[in-house]
Amino acid sequence: MTDAATLRPEQFALTGIRVLDLTWVFAGSVATRMLADQGAEVIKLESARSMDPSRGGGPWLHGVNTAPDGGGTFSALNRNKLSATLNLKTPRGQELFKQLVGISDVLLNNYRAGTMKGFNLGWDVLQKLNPRLIMCEMSGMGQTGIYTKHVTYGQTLMAIAGCYELTGDPEGGPVLPGYTYADFASPTIGAFAVASALVAREKSGDGQYIDLSQFQVTASLMAEPQFEALVNGTIHARVGNAAASTMVHNAFRCDGDDAWAVIVVRTSEEWAALRNQVPGLPKDPANAPLTQIEKEIEAWTSTRSSQAVMETLQDAGVEAARVQNARDMVDSDPHLVQREFFAWYEHLLGEQALADGVPYKMSETPGGVLRGGPAYGIHNDYVFGELLGLPQGEINALRASGVIG
Repeated sequence: MTDAATLRPEQFALTGIRVLDLTWVFAGSVATRMLADQGAEVIKLESARSMDPSRGGGPWLHGVNTAPDGGGTFSALNRNKLSATLNLKTPRGQELFKQLVGISDVLLNNYRAGTMKGFNLGWDVLQKLNPRLIMCEMSGMGQTGIYTKHVTYGQTLMAIAGCYELTGDPEGGPVLPGYTYADFASPTIGAFAVASALVAREKSGDGQYIDLSQFQVTASLMAEPQFEALVNGTIHARVGNAAASTMVHNAFRCDGDDAWAVIVVRTSEEWAALRNQVPGLPKDPANAPLTQIEKEIEAWTSTRSSQAVMETLQDAGVEAARVQNARDMVDSDPHLVQREFFAWYEHLLGEQALADGVPYKMSETPGGVLRGGPAYGIHNDYVFGELLGLPQGEINALRASGVIG
């Protein structure tokens, strides 16, 4: 498990890059978190009128609700960031925002299309203030098109992007997955686009504008069914747990309470390896109905733990994995422990807490978790005093008037 105290400045690739973060909830916050994990100074800007909704939700350490700070979701999405407060609906707030833009490298938001233009803070205005600025707007549908004003969250994006034509049984309707995968695909592409623009700026000296449509990013995950429709004119039907070009592709009950393992067999060699472990399987899978094959497999898995099923089959050369819940991963996954996936940070209650860390390994600039999500407005004095040079008396007056708050 990594420790913030062991990380050195040179181990962060984006040290010296300043990011103004106007994102909220999942998609945008993950994009700026990825930049912060590599050392960018990410300043999350909120106001009392438009506070990040994830500040109000848990899970809470020891069940103690400390909103708007300390919740597990907000802390995970906004680790390594600074927090400042600014009301962009006030003239003075907009003036201060423009000053921050002038000394920043990146501005990123996931507002509905046109929101920044509504504040008269669109790309046409901000580029003139800072020609080196990289502005990334991650709206649901993009800044152009007939759906630009649609309200979008992860589940609805997955619906319109075609994901649900793949989930569910053939005889039934679509089944919504239990997690919003679109909220992690879009920010990953967004962070990559920003990093690419930073590299391009090194060559040209100029910033650029990035119009990212979360709809299009999610749709890009559906290349195979789109190819079927484009080239063959066919629709990819729902197939439950089955998958094309496989002999076995399902979850099988194991010994224990709600214990399962997923087994996938794609080749004749894997089928032979499975037969060596599971008695009663035919030499050729074509000689028995799939229901009978799955019955024989589950008769074998049901007498073994999901961990034993995974290890036995993997050792034999068969693709298999236990179905884990979050507790399994936190408490008993030796692989994640060995790869130091979880990282310590200090919670506002004064305790050391564990959270997911950086999910990749880089030999020279690994990045890491220095701190959890910031308390609301805790860095106002730094942002407005040290960065913008405002005297403390003016900062206090701005707080009192609601410009900072």
